[in-house]
Amino acid sequence: MKLGHLTVLTKDIKKSVEFYTLLGGKAISEDVLDLGNNETEHIIHMQFDGEATIELIDPSYKTVEAIETAPLEHFCFEVENVDDTVAQLRAKGIDSFADAEPHNEPLFRPNGIRVMFLTGPSGEAIELLQNL
Repeated sequence: MKLGHLTVLTKDIKKSVEFYTLLGGKAISEDVLDLGNNETEHIIHMQFDGEATIELIDPSYKTVEAIETAPLEHFCFEVENVDDTVAQLRAKGIDSFADAEPHNEPLFRPNGIRVMFLTGPSGEAIELLQNL
């Protein structure tokens, strides 16, 4: 398991890209994810030194106030196999996996990933991500 990315919710994705570019980041991917119900996420991945990645998300469904309250949305660990990792963690007694749809079981995403979310002891959201 290795740290994959940190996800930051942004009020202005253009300003965020400019800011992280000044810090040495480079935009390596951009996508707009349609979540249904007129909700979207504009996503840009910024990479630093070919390693660390910040995932910037401009969510249509969050207010500016909500973003200001909790801009660090989650962090991600990349794993070889989501199902195996979830089984191993459950066997160790970790049962804090998301219990509400759509994140209560591993998900396939159209961009070639499979994900599962769990909650850390301080309420932090943690994504397990498998590249397919």
